Formats: sequence, C-alpha cells, structure tokens
Amino acid sequence: MKILTPLKISFCLLIIPTLLLFFWTKDLNQNNKEYLFLNQSLKQSYDQFTKTFGHDDQLFIEIPKQPDDTDETLLKKISDVTNRLKDHGITTWLTPAE
Repeated sequence: MKILTPLKISFCLLIIPTLLLFFWTKDLNQNNKEYLFLNQSLKQSYDQFTKTFGHDDQLFIEIPKQPDDTDETLLKKISDVTNRLKDHGITTWLTPAE
C-alpha cells in the first residue's frame, strides 16, 4: 500500500493539471498582426500593398528575359506558363499590365 500513495500523489500533481491545461488551451488562437513591428512608413507601404493585391493568397511568377529573347519567344514562355496554370486548375490571373 505504501507504493500506491506516491503514485496517487504523482498522478494528482502531474496528470490532472496536464489534462486541465490541455482543455484550457484548446480554444486559444494566435493572432499575429502584420502591423506589430512596423514603423509609420512601413505601415503605409503595407497598406498600399494590401490595397493593390488584397489579403488573398498570391502567386507571383517571374519569367526571366534573356538578352536575345524576341517578342515571339517571350509570348511562347507566357503561353507555356498559362498552359501549366490551366493544368493545375488555375484559370484566373493578372498580368503586370492589368
């Protein structure tokens, strides 16, 4: 019986608080605002960025231009990227001109 007493004490001191803390933290969430560490000029830049692009997930694709690329070559590269996007089910996109 003497062995059971330390087990009961350790159960009370370790297991029960652990379970209570688990249930207490289950509904907590972390809310990190982008403004937290920005100074005034960076806040303005961030506001301009969100006004332009919104808060949606964005995918930026850069098509590198070689010095010897012609307009036809660049259009072919853009067409290849467009076809790959369609293969992945992405049907809406904007070009830099838009």
